[in-house]
Amino acid sequence: MRPNGNERWAANGVTDAHGWTVPPHHDLIRMWELPLLLLGVGDYDGNYRHLNQAYQQVLGWSAAELKSVPWWEFLHPDERDELTEIAQQLMEHGQVRFGDTVRMLCRNGRYKWVRWNTAIDPERGVFYSAGIDMSDTHECDDWVRVGTWEWHVATDTLTCSLELIDLINLSARPTITGREFLQRVHPEDRVRVELRAGDSRMTGESFAEDFRVIRFDHITRWLHAAGRAVGRRPTRRLRGIALDITDRRAQGRL
Repeated sequence: MRPNGNERWAANGVTDAHGWTVPPHHDLIRMWELPLLLLGVGDYDGNYRHLNQAYQQVLGWSAAELKSVPWWEFLHPDERDELTEIAQQLMEHGQVRFGDTVRMLCRNGRYKWVRWNTAIDPERGVFYSAGIDMSDTHECDDWVRVGTWEWHVATDTLTCSLELIDLINLSARPTITGREFLQRVHPEDRVRVELRAGDSRMTGESFAEDFRVIRFDHITRWLHAAGRAVGRRPTRRLRGIALDITDRRAQGRL
């Protein structure tokens, strides 16, 4: 008798103690690669460990960019506090949560609605998330100016994306020194930013700061910069993203 689909599936997979069949390795890899779901694995500090390519297809960010900051930095500010509180509760109780629909920041500055299911493994200290793009049924007009940056500590070289160059008016130079950038930071914020960046460089911990920059055209903008150290000292680099939050501060929404 010709085996049916379930029999072939069981023959090639592994059946667990509860009678459920785990797909064979090649099927798991194929499922991870398909653009059906945003699949991610992260730790309790908010660091992504593994991401599938659907993240880039839906949100536009590269894997390196997504791993440069904690996952909550990509949430819309109006939903960030609530979801991080929910995540904290999940980590404490080891629960599974379904159907959190939130706005996620895209690489082009637009926001998209994504619905998430999340499971926690308290023994390993990791979370597993699966998200689906809701753009077809949930429209979102919110957007923000956003760019990326990378500071190579050993050479004191700061490389900015074109979006960030335009945002802070760096005279179209993609690379400046860290010292030159700090000179653009408002004097009242400069020491704080320098200290926080230095702490992150030394400890490897992530950082997030709101501060003012004074452009070459003398216009002052508020930035929210977040990032973390990558690599080892003395060649350690800081990598992250920066958002223009000037309008939100003016509206008292921070």
